[in-house]
Amino acid sequence: MGLLMHYYQLLIRGGRVRKVSLYVLDFGLWLLLLLIIFSILLIINLAEIRIYIFLALILGLLIYYHFISDYLNDTLGGLAKVTIKMVKFIRQLFIWPIRRAKAAFNNLRTIEDNNELPP
Repeated sequence: MGLLMHYYQLLIRGGRVRKVSLYVLDFGLWLLLLLIIFSILLIINLAEIRIYIFLALILGLLIYYHFISDYLNDTLGGLAKVTIKMVKFIRQLFIWPIRRAKAAFNNLRTIEDNNELPP
């Protein structure tokens, strides 16, 4: 859980995400984490939620951020940069045809406007 949250933080910082998108991404992250945690709990102890489960999750996060996160910061930062580049590339693949079609449509409109005869 700590690893995913750390990766997510680096991804958001490097990606310069807008505020509205950030809310959607935060909600998606928490849904993913809930799905992972409850799936594991279902397998391990039939999804019984007790106080020691919450304590273990909090303790695990604290241990990760205090001892492990510094060692993984460069690796996760590099992975976040690669992910950001891939998302930008995929976005350009979808945006490029739309821009070309829009430019072609504007060119057709300009040609029609120039060929139009006054009444």
